[in-house]
Amino acid sequence: MNAKGITIAIDDTPVSLLCRIAMDRDDSGWLSFYELYRPFIAKQLATYPKLRDRADDIAHEVMLVVFKELGEWQRGRTGSFRKWLRIVTKYRVHEMLRSNEKFPELLSDAAALERELSDWDNPASLASQQWDSEHEKRLLNYAMKIVKQDVEPQTWAAFERYALNGESPKSVAESLNCEINSVYLAKTRITRRLKKEVEGLNN
Repeated sequence: MNAKGITIAIDDTPVSLLCRIAMDRDDSGWLSFYELYRPFIAKQLATYPKLRDRADDIAHEVMLVVFKELGEWQRGRTGSFRKWLRIVTKYRVHEMLRSNEKFPELLSDAAALERELSDWDNPASLASQQWDSEHEKRLLNYAMKIVKQDVEPQTWAAFERYALNGESPKSVAESLNCEINSVYLAKTRITRRLKKEVEGLNN
């Protein structure tokens, strides 16, 4: 993923966080996971007009299923987590539409909704690509939030202005009253730290 000069490879959800939830039922791990993924799922669902008003409620239902079944996915490890999450989301919506258990007002649109959501089965579809792209952005933003809290304000300012905002190292160094090499180091070190956080959030 590129962000104005910074390149961070994001392959999948950090497995260490998933292990903590699936194997230990760690409360703090689950809370972090919930805060990261419920808004993500809700946003994906809200792209479908018929689901927009119920996106948050359905996302909560999906997270309950994920919490119950995450251990099975961890043991099987068939494919990437984000693909598995997409499948769980689709089938949870499918189950709710068919059983009419939670959202009866969607029943009349069930067939149309299922046709629309079938795009998620095709990795090359626009819907799947948007899912993956948003997933990557969410992980990067979450990692940046964690790292920002853990570095000196001036170090983060140098990184943000140079790596994210595209200011020249010389301009950043002068305004922060530091050596130009410190600006380069801020980018290098924070980029490395972001990669580690993305690879294993909450290790």
